[in-house]
Amino acid sequence: TFGEMLEKHEKQIREERKRLTEDMRAKKLELQGEATTAADDEAELRRKLAAAEAEVATLRTDVEAAEQRANEVREEMSRKVQEMQEQLSKSGESEDASAD
Repeated sequence: TFGEMLEKHEKQIREERKRLTEDMRAKKLELQGEATTAADDEAELRRKLAAAEAEVATLRTDVEAAEQRANEVREEMSRKVQEMQEQLSKSGESEDASAD
């Protein structure tokens, strides 16, 4: 009869609705898990980036200090070479004066 067909049809609709609701709930949980994982991954990458940037800043400071020290050593060596040349020049002049 028509009533039985209608009841059977409504039962199918209820079952399909229940199945779809469960599927949506499962998919929602899956997506929430993926979102949480992605957020955790992003946070970890941001922490690593911050650590790398801090290391780069430290290395830049170290390089600047090393360059400064190298310049100081170069200047000191240049002064020493000049002093030695002056001493040799004076020594040579003294020997020339003695030879006269």
